[in-house]
Amino acid sequence: MDHEVLEHILDGRENPTNLSLSLLKYITENFSEDREIGHGGFATVYKGVLRNGNVAVKRIKSSHSIKETLFYREVDSLLNIEHENVVRFLGFCASTDQIAIQIEGLKERIYAEVRERLLCFEYISNGSLRKYITDELRGLEWNTRYEIIRGICEGLYHLHKEKQIFHMDMKPDNILLDNDMVPKITDFGLSRLDEMTQTMSKDHLGSLGYCAPEYQSHGKMSFKSDMYGLGVIIIELVTGQKALPISNNKVLRRWRHRWRKTGKETELVYQQVAKCIEIGLLCQEIDPSERPFIWDIIDDIRQAEGVNGSIRNDSEYKFGQASSYAPLEAKASRDHTSEFTVWSTKVNDSFVIEDMATNKFIKEAVNVVDEVNLDVVFDASEPQEAVNFVDEVNSDVLSDASEPPEAVDFMYEKVIASIKVSEKIVSNVKFIARKQWLVAASRDCLVHVYKYGKELEKVTSLRTHDYDSAPCSLDVHPTQPYVLSGCYAQIKLWDWDQDWNCIQTFEEHSDDINELKFNPEDTNSFASASDDFTVKVWSLDSLKSKYTLSGHLETVYCLDFFTRDGQQYLISGSFDGTAKIWDLQKEEFVHTLEHESIVYSVFAHPSLPVLFTGDGDGAVRVWSSTDFRLKKKLEVDLPVRGFACLTRSEGVAVSHFYGVSVMKIGDEEAQGGSEGNNENSVSDIEY
Repeated sequence: MDHEVLEHILDGRENPTNLSLSLLKYITENFSEDREIGHGGFATVYKGVLRNGNVAVKRIKSSHSIKETLFYREVDSLLNIEHENVVRFLGFCASTDQIAIQIEGLKERIYAEVRERLLCFEYISNGSLRKYITDELRGLEWNTRYEIIRGICEGLYHLHKEKQIFHMDMKPDNILLDNDMVPKITDFGLSRLDEMTQTMSKDHLGSLGYCAPEYQSHGKMSFKSDMYGLGVIIIELVTGQKALPISNNKVLRRWRHRWRKTGKETELVYQQVAKCIEIGLLCQEIDPSERPFIWDIIDDIRQAEGVNGSIRNDSEYKFGQASSYAPLEAKASRDHTSEFTVWSTKVNDSFVIEDMATNKFIKEAVNVVDEVNLDVVFDASEPQEAVNFVDEVNSDVLSDASEPPEAVDFMYEKVIASIKVSEKIVSNVKFIARKQWLVAASRDCLVHVYKYGKELEKVTSLRTHDYDSAPCSLDVHPTQPYVLSGCYAQIKLWDWDQDWNCIQTFEEHSDDINELKFNPEDTNSFASASDDFTVKVWSLDSLKSKYTLSGHLETVYCLDFFTRDGQQYLISGSFDGTAKIWDLQKEEFVHTLEHESIVYSVFAHPSLPVLFTGDGDGAVRVWSSTDFRLKKKLEVDLPVRGFACLTRSEGVAVSHFYGVSVMKIGDEEAQGGSEGNNENSVSDIEY
């Protein structure tokens, strides 16, 4: 009978109601790990299977002493909501039992209260918006992104205007997408009916990066608090990043480049992008009174779609005029393919296998759906010839830019070898020089091993992590037969001498892994950078990290080790616009290197006392590793993705969105101690 009730609710024939604990246990196979589809700080979500479809069962963690008022507040909110852009609520369970416990030495038993608090929702198969957030050049098409933005706004309008409900935890993880990519707002764990008090308790529960300043600081909330999180989401959907990483015009140029390749360039889409940026930024005003209400935004969107298909700029709130754009001629276009290709090119200084095996050029962006990685490079045949390995799913990463640098990048001469690695995007490549192997990780969580030479010969493939689709970080041990892989919050250590057996698993991070790196001075240890705002340092012999480096305010995206005055340090780069220097003996940060945008890559020169950082605005900064003073700032004009050292020279290769450039280090920079010329310049970069 219980089954039929829930099936009727799922079909829409009955209203949400109280559900029995036994039913929810049965349809989730007693909350088995195999049915787990998500988890967070408050709860774990399981897939429940019915005869007429699937449901999602959210089980509040018993270890979390959630107040009864918080649970019933969420139930009250959900019972009052029915909208296409809000996840449909199907029922709840509030079960309390007493169990007898026999204590040794006591004749009488004591009775303990066991509480179960569960919520049941429709099952949304495509997961959260988080995994679909990418930059302008890849991932979801603009029309899809715009419809998602519009749908989120419609759902929030229903909550605010029609139901007077604050959500209070607006973030991509709480936006689910169905099979038609229709967004549905979920997780009302922090929601509050408007008629209740408008100040939360001292235990503020919002998510960092999306939580409004007035709520984070003082617990004060209003409809405008939700608007702040909405603004961050909109900017992420347009640019792939929480904060606007570059100027509006550069964002438009990138979209234009993509539209030109697909023939989808129109006046309307330009205006949509510009308008969404304006809305996103206005929603993030520090003063809540300066933010628009959701009905202002909805009014503007609806009128924009009804007045000759054009965006209006005379709405009651002042977003300003749509940003201008200048037509650009696309250059050097190539057809898109899905092969893994080896390119040959001449360079001024020879690359050496041993050097390149440990220096990664382009690092995987965690939230990118079809990111293309460019990992350079090994000496294939002659000392003066190096080859670039590229997944050509988006070949414009190398040569087809909407606004390429003034000087010309490396010119390709011939294709050495090309091979289809996977149907999925290749997200990371590493070279194992002593085996003459390359290891390629694809987004289906498979690692493919090839022997390189005149041709690419497959050695093996293995599944490194039990996920359907995710980017994977890799690093190769300098002496032992080990490869590290990181996917989501899980790190694994693989031994190729043991037939690629996993010999250790590390699982302390609470969010995605962005980079892994073995310690060159202590090869029994490694470090990991994560979306949970931390760097962890690990020993290969222990499942627990040695220590955690905390101090960044946003995602930690990259890291590197270096030595100063006989002591070892670590540099990390973050989405908070800083690079931090950490003293690994004291386990604390000692200096902050300020930037103007996201720090995508950091690099410590192996033989000179200099550090390199690259950011989302295309700036390469050279710092002294002696006193951490800025020595030079160079403009590549495109987001920097990595660095590598050229042997037998003072050159450093810089990879960016559309190619690889070589930067020569002058005598002044090589000294490391005194402050050099800080003026912007490209004179030290050879393309």
